[in-house]
Amino acid sequence: MPFFFYNQTASGGSFIGEMGYVLYVEAANEDEADVRAQSVGVYFDGCRNGVDCPCCGDRWTPAKYEVLPPLDSLKELLEDIPGALKHAKSFKLGVGILFSGDDKITLIHKLEDYLEKK
Repeated sequence: MPFFFYNQTASGGSFIGEMGYVLYVEAANEDEADVRAQSVGVYFDGCRNGVDCPCCGDRWTPAKYEVLPPLDSLKELLEDIPGALKHAKSFKLGVGILFSGDDKITLIHKLEDYLEKK
């Protein structure tokens, strides 16, 4: 099953730390990924709803509007995470993954630590 990418914008100058700098959601398609992402706290249309800063823009973008295509496998995900972690560390954040069948985000700060647990 593919992993869909959600990039968190620091709307209002801050991030939601428990979500990760970026969030990968494993789902069958974009619509399912959006529903699953929303189930763990991702929201869309934050500016229109008065939650996000209009000058920074919406914190989250639905999967179909993300510029990065979904990753087709866990192997591709594990190859992509080091680049995401590099950026996340500068904000003292991790990378979030919502695996199929899970209802909680797995937050990774070091890929090596995560791989040792698996």
